[in-house]
Amino acid sequence: MQAFKKIGYLGLLLSSCWYCISCQSPPPASESTSSPILSNFGKKLLQEQAQTENDIAHQVWLESVPKLPELFEATCFQMQTSALQAGAYQSIQPIANKTRTPYDTTITYLDLSRQNLYYIPDRIGNYTRLKYLSFRYNQIQAINPRMARCTALRRLDLSSNQLQDVPFGVVYLSQIHQLNLTDNKLTGLPNFFGGLSNLRVLDISNLHTQMASGYNNIQQLPPVLLRMPQLQKLFLDRLPLTSLPSRLYQMKRLQVVSLNGARLLNLSQAFDALSQVENLIALDLSFLGRRKLPTSIAKLQQLKILIWHENNGINTAFVAELQRLLPNCKIYYGTENTPFLRGNSIETLLEAGLKQD
Repeated sequence: MQAFKKIGYLGLLLSSCWYCISCQSPPPASESTSSPILSNFGKKLLQEQAQTENDIAHQVWLESVPKLPELFEATCFQMQTSALQAGAYQSIQPIANKTRTPYDTTITYLDLSRQNLYYIPDRIGNYTRLKYLSFRYNQIQAINPRMARCTALRRLDLSSNQLQDVPFGVVYLSQIHQLNLTDNKLTGLPNFFGGLSNLRVLDISNLHTQMASGYNNIQQLPPVLLRMPQLQKLFLDRLPLTSLPSRLYQMKRLQVVSLNGARLLNLSQAFDALSQVENLIALDLSFLGRRKLPTSIAKLQQLKILIWHENNGINTAFVAELQRLLPNCKIYYGTENTPFLRGNSIETLLEAGLKQD
């Protein structure tokens, strides 16, 4: 009976009846401007392991329910039963569902960005069907070995985490296909990074240099990448690279490279190295502060897409020369819609490259 009273009280609180309006109770959590329920999830994951997931879910649910002023507690009891019968349960259920969703081990997408996390909780290993996991804008310094249980995980985002070194725990994540390490404090990649044997997409760029507290000071392409044969896309935006390794041809499946904003790069040398990458189809050379590109770019006859944007506009006369040097390549410049190299599949990019003016 006591449990029923509690349930009825919760039902009354979330119902849309005139009584709640007259009490001016605060809006439900789903309508407030506070942090989303996943914010609570991130915090609850760090609590004592003795609590079950259902207990935590229930507690978050209770915290999301608005409270009536104490003045009305004694007078509203008689309305509880009728409120439940009037459909208050339908009002509670959406919040209950939202709250329990993070604890459903069948979820495939989980975003724990901006939770002030310093480590990855053990319970992440329970979500074996996860395909995408984001820890952006945290302080993660170690990879939890239990993540190896997430065998379906394909995309991991560790951008903006102040990482000075890649955590050794990545050796447990051989299943992932995409890894985002942008805007950290890396100076290179360790040899054990090669354990990511299925990695297709790697982003070690500096994307938000004006706002980010992290900066990847990678001055040479890490040699370990040459031993990662599955890598298809490599994003090196705004890195202080001065050259590319001559053995770049070892990256047999590399098809997309972005050197956007890499202003220190010796382009002539880079073109020599890239010319040996036989499957290269797309190259981004935007925002290098140049009016022209070295004519040695003609060595890149395998290119299907070249992206070249500059802050002060493009030398359109030289674009015509570029088109002559690369007759089988679609050149994107100026205000033209540019293919999204990060988001588009290789197949979509190939289609974009085949569309000639």
